[in-house]
Amino acid sequence: MLIIWGIAVLMGVLTVVLLLGKGSFLIAGYNTSSKEEKKEYNEKRLCRVMGGGMGVITLMLIGWGVMGEKFPVSVFVIVTIITVILIQVLSSTICRAQVNDGGDQKKETSRDQIYRRASFICSAVILAGVTFVLFTGHVTPVLHEDSLEIQVSYWSDNEVAYRSIKSVAYMEDLQRGSRKGGIGGPTLQAGHFKNAEFGDYMLYSYTSCDSFVVLDTEQGTVVLNGKDKAATKELYEELLEKVGEG
Repeated sequence: MLIIWGIAVLMGVLTVVLLLGKGSFLIAGYNTSSKEEKKEYNEKRLCRVMGGGMGVITLMLIGWGVMGEKFPVSVFVIVTIITVILIQVLSSTICRAQVNDGGDQKKETSRDQIYRRASFICSAVILAGVTFVLFTGHVTPVLHEDSLEIQVSYWSDNEVAYRSIKSVAYMEDLQRGSRKGGIGGPTLQAGHFKNAEFGDYMLYSYTSCDSFVVLDTEQGTVVLNGKDKAATKELYEELLEKVGEG
């Protein structure tokens, strides 16, 4: 969390500077533009737009620092992407200078139009892709004759032989702990996790379900669930039967 707080403090300072209409040298792209290109923009307005965007991200980082592991990282990703898109839109519209030195209205060149449209399309595609991954996916336990295969979206599947399972337990309100590697969002949480109860373990779960099947195996602890309590309970009973047969 010290890293998060450090970044938040740094971005907070930069936010204040930019909101004051200063620090244009901090804006990538603008700081390397020629004098003629810079004349096409209202510098103070551009700084304040960038400062406002950085302020939003700074507040999110502060929230992350306060909430720690409970902070919804997926929300941070979505808000950050939306903020970046808004900055691009505002930079290409209200931050454009209205007149040049001769008093004639500045016209957007074909190159500017292509660049602006490409930026919007790229940002929209990224946002759509991230949103799709965050709000879709499944955990599918497949009970074979000799093993349990756990199929999970956006992460590697796992296969556990029944003979390697030492015990099967049903738990509710398990503290998932922190993610060491894998995916985490409003739909799925899967990968390498660590909590106070199991230490390092493997998790394959729907975020909205607080019921779990806990497998103590020769390779370590494996935790999974169904879409809801009923599906998880049914999986638990099926696994008990399979392990008992083994």
